Amino acid sequence: MTRRRRVSGPSLVAGLVLLACRGACFDPCAPIEPLKKEPGASFVVGLAFWPGAREADWGSPEGGVNACDPAQRANLTALGVRFAAFSARLDQLSVLRTTFAEQLALAAAAGPRAPQVVSAVAFRGGVRSEARYVASGDAAVTGGTGFVATLSLMSKFERGVLRYLQFYNLTCNDCGGAGGGRCIGGTSCTLPPEACTCGGSGGGGGGAAAAEAAAEGAAAEPAPAGGGAAAGREQRSSGTAGLPAPGGGAGGEAGGAAPAAAAARAAPSRRRLAQASDAGSGACDAAELEFCATSFNLAFDGLDAGGAAFRTAVQVRKLNSYSLVALFDQGRGKALELKSKYDATVGRAVGQAWGSFSDAGRQVAAAFTGGRDDRAPMQVAAPGAAR
Repeated sequence: MTRRRRVSGPSLVAGLVLLACRGACFDPCAPIEPLKKEPGASFVVGLAFWPGAREADWGSPEGGVNACDPAQRANLTALGVRFAAFSARLDQLSVLRTTFAEQLALAAAAGPRAPQVVSAVAFRGGVRSEARYVASGDAAVTGGTGFVATLSLMSKFERGVLRYLQFYNLTCNDCGGAGGGRCIGGTSCTLPPEACTCGGSGGGGGGAAAAEAAAEGAAAEPAPAGGGAAAGREQRSSGTAGLPAPGGGAGGEAGGAAPAAAAARAAPSRRRLAQASDAGSGACDAAELEFCATSFNLAFDGLDAGGAAFRTAVQVRKLNSYSLVALFDQGRGKALELKSKYDATVGRAVGQAWGSFSDAGRQVAAAFTGGRDDRAPMQVAAPGAAR
């Protein structure tokens, strides 16, 4: 079985900070050689998040904004764009995620005159995807509102050379259809804001301030990024590195990044994405809301350098036949029901009841792996279990 491995380090990087790395750094702007499926082969990809930006603000994948263009970097930093980099095992379906605390902080960082949305693109070198919304509190811009639960990203290769990064459109059939309040762009179902705030049904009292404080604290002193990444499993942005300038060394900042990042921290709008105003009682535990963070399902399509076909694109297309958002909502509903129905002292009863939900998790894991048995099964922690 493939063992999962997480990497210590920061999550979203404010500005284009150059980090001194121990081991390998993840640089999604580095030149890419033709890739071939072989043991240990990996693929580095970046995500860029832009608070307050409409999808159209990114421009087209061919001629629009690209984080790997040195001429655009200072401007992107000044605009508040944040970056995350991941190293995924080649031709294994990977789930790329930041933390939800960071996503809340992004949602609050849009300028006072900008729409309350967060849009994102994937990029690798000169190849960039179209933009997609990951969060919205502005129905006038996106139609529906809330936090996008999942996006499927296809990396398309020709003889091992990356040609396209494209999002595989799902539907909004699971959340009321294209005209529903939980549908963004006719392709993405969202989790409603009240389900993803501490003042709502998603957790205890305390509002989003604690979650945002956790994100700001994590970004205050970036730790060096380590080498390697989880093998075909969930890739958290804990392996994030900055985007080095071409030929640049470690340590220091890319031109203009420090002043722009400092300005962004000094004057955030502090707007909430439809946060509940009632703080309630008790402390807000951002960890309980991690299911609200957008998951980017990365898959591989086309042929490698040796002419072998990638398999994970087929797996993603199979997953489209599953009601993913419905499964997500059902699972979350069961979790909350168990937590409210059973007292913490009857852990055995909770564990037994949680087993049925764990079975559902294994079914989804089987869909992700295409029935292969060379990976560890999906582990679903019981309520109150250590994370």
